[in-house]
Order: sequence, then C-alpha cells, then structure tokens
Amino acid sequence: MGGDGGVFAVNRKFFSACRNTSKDGQTDATENEERQIKLTKRFVKCKTCAISNELLVEPVVACRLGFLYNKESLITALLEKTLHHNFSHIKGLKSVKQVVLTPNSDVGGGGRVVAGSGGKEDSDVSSPYMCPVTQLPFNGLYSFVVIWTTGHVLSEKALREIGMEGLQLEYGPFTEADVVALLPAEEELSSRRAALEAQAELAQKAKQEKKRSRNKEKAEGGATMSGKEEADLGLSKKARVKDSAGGAGPLALGAGSSVVAEAKSSVAASKSKSALYDKLFHKNPEQGGEKLSDRDLFMSVAGIRYTL
Repeated sequence: MGGDGGVFAVNRKFFSACRNTSKDGQTDATENEERQIKLTKRFVKCKTCAISNELLVEPVVACRLGFLYNKESLITALLEKTLHHNFSHIKGLKSVKQVVLTPNSDVGGGGRVVAGSGGKEDSDVSSPYMCPVTQLPFNGLYSFVVIWTTGHVLSEKALREIGMEGLQLEYGPFTEADVVALLPAEEELSSRRAALEAQAELAQKAKQEKKRSRNKEKAEGGATMSGKEEADLGLSKKARVKDSAGGAGPLALGAGSSVVAEAKSSVAASKSKSALYDKLFHKNPEQGGEKLSDRDLFMSVAGIRYTL
C-alpha cells in the first residue's frame, strides 16, 4: 500500500489491530494477544485428546465437562490408574459418551477450510469436523454441543435457529438437560465441576433411597412367606403323624388298602394248595380252630410291621 489512493484495504487482517484503540490512539495489543491465545487453545482442544494431547482418532468420547478424549487413551489411563486429578470425575466408561463427529466436506487438498461465515480469519483455521446442520467448522471459533443421549455433535447455532423440536427426528430424542456444551472456558470449569458434583450427589442419594425401599419390600415379603411356609409345615407334620399311626390318611386309604387286598388273595391261594400252610393261620387248630385276623399276618401295612 503506497497510500496513493489506488489500493483499498479490504482484508480483515489490515483492520484487526485497529478495533481496540485507547483515547490517545495507541493500540491495545495485550487484549488482542489474549484473545488470540484463547482462540488458539480452543482450536487445539478441538483437534487433540484432553489427556494424551494426541490428535483425535475415532472412536472419540466426551465427558460431562465438555472435554474430548481418544477412547483408547482414556481406557489405558483408567486401567493404569494414571488419570490426572483434573479428570477425577471420570470413574469409568459410564462417565463418558462416544460422540458422532461429522467429517468436514469443505476441507481442501491442502487441509484448509474454505467454508465459513467470517472471511479470511475463519478460513485460516483448518478443522476435520463440522456441524451436520449448519456446516460450521468445529474449529473453536463457534460453540458446539454434544447430545448426550445420542452422541451427535452439533453447533449451538443449529439449536438456536432450528430448535430442539426440529432436531428430535434425526438427532434425538433428547431434552435440554441432555445438551452438554463442548470445550468449556477456564473460567467456566469451576461452576461446571460444582454442578456436576451436585448432580452426582443427588443421583447417589436417589440410588440409596431406591435400594432401601427395595430391601424393605423384600423384608416384608420374606416375613409373609415365612408365616405361610410355617403353616404349610405344620399341616404336613400332622399328615405324617396320621399316616404313621395307621389313620385314614392318603397313604392308609390308598396304597395300604390295595396291599392288604393283594396279601389276602395270595394267602387264600396258598391255603387252598397246602393243608399244612392253612394250619399256620389258626391260633390253636386242636382247640376250636379259631382263625387269625389279617392283623396277625407277618406283613408290613402302612408302615407298621405285623407278626404272627
């Protein structure tokens, strides 16, 4: 630019340092540097694992705080117990959700994103992923969220413009509580951790209350069953006493009567064949010949042994 009036400074980079000027005309370089550092950190978080600092490789998971991890690196850290205390909220794979990332179709051959809504600054930042609805690049310049129930990663702009109802069919079902913002700022971490701890405490209390009510119902049901079993046990004892005493129980009336009839028929057949065998069934054959009853037989009927 020679200042001869033939060149127009239309690119954003020529004016980026002129937006924040003090009253005396000096540029606030410190504020610009801080903003650039924040953008760089967010850009790095979009592409790297939060615990290993390696490039994200699918499968990728996210936690409730909004950090992204390589699933393999997270599993290794959990098994080796080398997870940093900043990620102590992750107790296992149940604490994270596998995310569904949409590849960026606008990444050129040189790896630069040519799509965006803000000119040269947007296209200078490459991103392998984007929002499937608005096609905004996932490069840290735009706010993104993960739907916890399904794992889809969308931009906040999609939620604002289309609304949750319009996204339910393809990316749901989900509620407002299932929307987790990704890549939190450092000043937001403390409040997010406090909210996450409070939520975990409520879930633990609900779990304990459910367990106590289940144990109480089980104890009441066990007491009722024990009384019923005791009554059944008393009835079965009475039945066994009647059977052993020769009472009219099921065994005495059923199986016992059939055994007696079979024994009588067998004795009658033997007596008809042998006179000597017939004498065995008289108490005193020489004095009156009184016959024996069936209870004097040498047999076992209904559990009682009878002898001559």
